[in-house]
Amino acid sequence: MRFTASNLFLLLMLSLGMSHGQRSTPSSPRINFSDPNGIIHQLAPDDWPSAQFAIDPLDRAMVIRLLSEAKRVETGWHKQLAIYFLICLDQNYSENIRDLLRFWRSGVGDEDTMGLIILVYKHGHQELLEPILKAGQHSDGALSEELGDFYGDELTSHTRVFVSALSGFSPKDQDSICWLAGGADGGGMGAEAEARAVHNLMALKSAVSSRCARNVRKGNADAEASNQ
Repeated sequence: MRFTASNLFLLLMLSLGMSHGQRSTPSSPRINFSDPNGIIHQLAPDDWPSAQFAIDPLDRAMVIRLLSEAKRVETGWHKQLAIYFLICLDQNYSENIRDLLRFWRSGVGDEDTMGLIILVYKHGHQELLEPILKAGQHSDGALSEELGDFYGDELTSHTRVFVSALSGFSPKDQDSICWLAGGADGGGMGAEAEARAVHNLMALKSAVSSRCARNVRKGNADAEASNQ
């Protein structure tokens, strides 16, 4: 996996500043256009969007053109990065998010693809919660850790939205998703976070929220037991 929870926060703060009309700042270096084929490397020097990345408004049009070309000619991960950056620059959102989801659903994508989708969701695109939850139905390894951490945070901070989306899944899948939330990144969400999550869930007084609360407790307990 190419990022951590702290990097996820930094990337979110960065991406929120990439909308159309942003102002140039001293931390927005100009892009070197002498190597147009290297745009992905410049924007993602470590093959993941840099926490220091910013686009000078004067470069915006050229960067969009180069990213559009990169999306056309690149394959695999670099194509996904080109799509992600175009989304961040507010370019053809519907088309580009559809293309990013197609990568995920085709089996070509991995936990890093899902990481990009989660970043887009955190820009305010709540319609992506359903495919993010669906990803937890049969996840394992690094993907389960990434999803569990995200589920736990969302379940605690946006409980009603999370439970509403969860209601569209079968009871078995609800159990699995909430169990992952309790396990967080594999070490368990901890007693304090569990108490907040369970309190928020029980306050909703629904069958789905009660089931979720039980499985959050179980996921946290199982994760803590496995790490002893």
